[in-house]
Amino acid sequence: GLGTPAFVITSGRYAVLHDTVQTAHGPVPVEVWHNPRHAAPASRLLAVSTKSLAQLVQDFGAYPHDALRVIEVSSQWRFGAYAMPGSIYLTESRGMLSDAREGAVDLLLRRIGHEIAHEWWGHAVNPLDVEGRLLLVETLARYAEQLLVQRTQGEATVHDMLGFEEDRYFRSRWVGERSLLTMIDEDGLFYGKGALAMHAMRHLLGDSAVLRLARHVVETQSGPRGTATAAGFVEALMAAAPDSAARTVVREWFAERVIYDFALDTAVMMPSGAGTRVTAQFSVTRTALVDSAGQSVERTQPLDGVRVPVGLRGRDGGWQMLHARAVRGVVALDTVVAWPVQRVEIDAERVYLERDRSNNGR
Repeated sequence: GLGTPAFVITSGRYAVLHDTVQTAHGPVPVEVWHNPRHAAPASRLLAVSTKSLAQLVQDFGAYPHDALRVIEVSSQWRFGAYAMPGSIYLTESRGMLSDAREGAVDLLLRRIGHEIAHEWWGHAVNPLDVEGRLLLVETLARYAEQLLVQRTQGEATVHDMLGFEEDRYFRSRWVGERSLLTMIDEDGLFYGKGALAMHAMRHLLGDSAVLRLARHVVETQSGPRGTATAAGFVEALMAAAPDSAARTVVREWFAERVIYDFALDTAVMMPSGAGTRVTAQFSVTRTALVDSAGQSVERTQPLDGVRVPVGLRGRDGGWQMLHARAVRGVVALDTVVAWPVQRVEIDAERVYLERDRSNNGR
């Protein structure tokens, strides 16, 4: 039968701030309904909401509702924020009064960006109720967070976020876990591993390719007749991969249960003219959860025959990515570049799901 419609009724003595986001698809009114005593944080919230909405419209396409209302609610509610079609409910303590400190991840930007993304992922696109559906709800909202934070605070801050997601995933990992394509409601998967997987797709395929696929889902699967599934989205990611090696990485992230362990053994960086000669060696293993006699077991093997990215970082903080082939569990790099190298690190852009990154470079 038909499910019970979800709806929210909110009442209070609200003050309201107004703005309008001009998009290529027409104007979108934005309102912040807030406790009158919270005028200053409400102004910041309005600015974050309008900026996030404008950017996500560019990423995912036309905003699917008539207006966006962000509504402050009591801290007695146990969520930080909750999205309904055209409205976001933000608790007083974890939202309205949250603080963004210099050098830290802007939690308000993350939270508001995540909930605005749900206006596309979860509301406009409501995936079929099958395994993996939260990939198209929570995981893509996590991806939206990364896009917003990268543009506002830079890629280094995104990596701070990803460190948290790695901790979340590895705390929950066990031999019987599902893949992202078969998960049900495990937050270590749809939040933790899912966020890491989408970050890997950003570097493996490029944001332009990933966003093109996401917009196609919105354009073709929005509304009550949509039939979007995680499997269909991952098939599209596989088709966008440039070669068989990239397709293997996509498959491992979404359809399999694979982790890696990389470790720097030796590294020497010597001046060579105006540049640097870098020689480094890394140990690399691959661990997969596989089904054997009706049970899941871990199998760890030295990585062999796979080209692994190794990053060289200069004074500007950016990475130049090189690739070196793993041979029986060892990756060796010997190269000369025309600039001073300050750090060498295997998988510096987090393309692989890695057990311990503390020993990846120097």
